[in-house]
Amino acid sequence: MNRTWKRSFLGFSFTSHQHRIRIAKESVKRMRDKIRQLTSRSRPIPMDRRIQELNRYLMGWCSYFKLAETSTVFRRLDEWL
Repeated sequence: MNRTWKRSFLGFSFTSHQHRIRIAKESVKRMRDKIRQLTSRSRPIPMDRRIQELNRYLMGWCSYFKLAETSTVFRRLDEWL
């Protein structure tokens, strides 16, 4: 039997019931790691450039994953930021 909810594809995974598209846990982890890297205090760049890079990354990430039916993930990430 093919269990699609145990697989991820292009950063997406699927729920076991109702077959909805969600963001894979690995994708969320990579995004958090990237944000930590972009906002690291050890990076010697001006704050305005740091914010610009962060905005560009977040807009791209959110646009890519807007297909997912998991508003809770976006809400939690917003709170975390």
